[in-house]
Amino acid sequence: MVQSTPSAQCPVAACGKVQLLHAFVAAIAGQIVIWPTRQKRAEHLGRGRRVRDGRLRRAGRQADRQRKHRAAQCVCRWA
Repeated sequence: MVQSTPSAQCPVAACGKVQLLHAFVAAIAGQIVIWPTRQKRAEHLGRGRRVRDGRLRRAGRQADRQRKHRAAQCVCRWA
């Protein structure tokens, strides 16, 4: 008689474990995908508002900090 592994004896249980693993991996991948899209959405919203105001984009360190701050506020609002 051939010795079989526990997973071979119970294919249903093995299938369940694989499905669980896939679900876990998908959940992690989902988290990774969600974050950058949120960030981009905030950036786009910020850009749109600046363009609508009709102000020219200021260059330099202060403007850079201001943009970062606005983007952070948008992210907090949408989170």
